[in-house]
Amino acid sequence: MLTIRQTVLAAGLSVVVASAGISAGFLQRIHAIPYEEMDRMRAIMTTMAGGANTTGYSPDPAPSTRVVRNNPDTRTVYCWADLSGGPVRISGPLPVDDYWSISVYTPDSLNPVVVSDRELGGAGRFDFILAAAGEQAEAVAAQLPDGAQLAQINASEAAVLLRYFLPTKADQPALDAIRRAARCASLNAR
Repeated sequence: MLTIRQTVLAAGLSVVVASAGISAGFLQRIHAIPYEEMDRMRAIMTTMAGGANTTGYSPDPAPSTRVVRNNPDTRTVYCWADLSGGPVRISGPLPVDDYWSISVYTPDSLNPVVVSDRELGGAGRFDFILAAAGEQAEAVAAQLPDGAQLAQINASEAAVLLRYFLPTKADQPALDAIRRAARCASLNAR
């Protein structure tokens, strides 16, 4: 027959084991959320752009749009970069005297690459070769195209987001011409 002490210990152990199982499940769920969100973003970006390694452009807000966007004075260009077939080149003209940035997000929602127009020092253009760290990046570094910067990531795919500041509505046609000249394509594409 169990003593009161043994019964209390058994009940306490049951609570600890149950809590550990619940905690492990909770932690697994929390860990999975960024990957699920990036899977959703991959589907949206590749559908809207027409595939991976293809440039996509955010649509202009329509008057009937309830929530225009997080930042109505910014226009975006996006690309889902699939590095499984080799590095991806992201390039284009920069706006003069207005904010521009590139951000790269890996499937675990990390943001290993962030560069703005200020860091490019009035270059007039941006040219990045996105490569998986290791052999792929080493091969690119050995023959980096003139004027290009190597951006290495610890992943085989990533979301690429270019942001362009729109100072006034009157600047939109000129800005759209600049952002529509941005390209995202396999480095090996001819």
